[in-house]
Amino acid sequence: AIKSSDSPILKPGKNNVTLLVPPQHPGSYVLGVLTGQIGQLRFRSHSFSKGDLPDSDDFMSYEKPTRPVLK
Repeated sequence: AIKSSDSPILKPGKNNVTLLVPPQHPGSYVLGVLTGQIGQLRFRSHSFSKGDLPDSDDFMSYEKPTRPVLK
């Protein structure tokens, strides 16, 4: 579950996403939960920082690994 304390940690981007990956529960269930959480985080990151392009790029590149973002 996403804690309210995770909101300020949205700035690092990839680091926050790795924190959301629990190694305890492997399987498609975690993937589904992570997809939902990452989706919410992406929307939050866009609303949080509209001017930070690299921040949103990190989220998009992590969420869609098949489409790498060239920096």
